[in-house]
Amino acid sequence: MREKANKGLLDWIQGLRLIGIITIVAGHAGLNLVGGGNWCTFFFLVSGFLYKTNISNWQDYKQYISHKFQTVFPVYWFCLGAYLLLALVRGCEEQYSIDWDFPFYLFLVQTWIPCLESMKYLGPSWFLSSLLFCYLLSPIVKIIISRKLSIVLLILVIVTWHFLGGDTYISPFYRILEYAFGMWLSNTICSKRCLIEPFPGLVLFIVSFILLIFHFGVPGWSNIIIFAFLLCVLYIYNSRIIRLVLGNRFVVSLSKSNMFIYLTHSGIGFHIAYYFISTNPYAATLISVIVGYVMFWGYSNFLKS
Repeated sequence: MREKANKGLLDWIQGLRLIGIITIVAGHAGLNLVGGGNWCTFFFLVSGFLYKTNISNWQDYKQYISHKFQTVFPVYWFCLGAYLLLALVRGCEEQYSIDWDFPFYLFLVQTWIPCLESMKYLGPSWFLSSLLFCYLLSPIVKIIISRKLSIVLLILVIVTWHFLGGDTYISPFYRILEYAFGMWLSNTICSKRCLIEPFPGLVLFIVSFILLIFHFGVPGWSNIIIFAFLLCVLYIYNSRIIRLVLGNRFVVSLSKSNMFIYLTHSGIGFHIAYYFISTNPYAATLISVIVGYVMFWGYSNFLKS
């Protein structure tokens, strides 16, 4: 039952990732669907939640980081190259001009350096920069959250950060707090027994209600609590309806292109939509999703050839 639930959770998370990516894309197109940029918190929280690597020595750490680099950089460089090529073809010199700071963006360290503009060149890459920061410090974070009362300190830091008005969107130092919260959540609920939902549709109702309150807006500090609650519900309750809605083959297949959709939606998808097809925000969102999926399909087939 536990292994089956874990496999189901991965499918549901893929489905939620698709919702999150489409919501972020739509938000950048001017549409308020179910939270927009709030979903960035979900992605960092889930990344920490899914961290299962046991690192006991330097060799384990090198293998872990090497795997992350091999997963992230080829996709990012492919999307970055496509963005620069499109800018060159369209004659947008201000977009394809390479400055002295380009290496920082090429190797995704721009958010680590306060004096750099985090969204220069391929804007959405700030997310990968902050995520790599979390990956590099994963073993340290794992040790910290394993301490007693670590969650109390973590919540105090998060609340204080918001209270003092610190950057909660791009800063890797804040995002690693969300990543750590995800790790702690995984350690806490993975020992819980899976349950069958009390009545069919309960979990779907909870998911729908959460999406609804995101649509109408929630305070930024509550994002992490709401998404943590959502993960707990999905993990603990074995819902057939959720498996059908979020874990069906079509959704899971499309969600695998989520990184391509995210990285290309503004620099490529919106450009193709706005300049050649339609300025309608719904059309721009749909076109950006299709562009991302096509690039994912082409990239995957290129690797197989």
